[in-house]
Amino acid sequence: MVAVRLTAILGQDRKLTIELPPEIPPGPVELVVRSQIEQATVELTYEQVREQLRQAGILAEPDADVSNIVPLSDEEILELGRPLFPTKPSHEQIIEDRGEW
Repeated sequence: MVAVRLTAILGQDRKLTIELPPEIPPGPVELVVRSQIEQATVELTYEQVREQLRQAGILAEPDADVSNIVPLSDEEILELGRPLFPTKPSHEQIIEDRGEW
């Protein structure tokens, strides 16, 4: 494999034309493009971040109307704690993993 490092300037039209040296044989090549310009970091204010989250629909609003929230029943709470599929008791699983002592 022959490797060559080149530098070029990318125009506003987003097109890049390069001429490779003769030591690069014709055929498949791998092209990696890395910008030499450091990407500027954008500093957002607290309110800008909140607005972006609100627009995405993922902001937890403390002032949201919670009057329509119905508490879970005791049976529903217990159901949330059940495994999704039947399992063996934990002591049987430990014996199965480690073997009998």
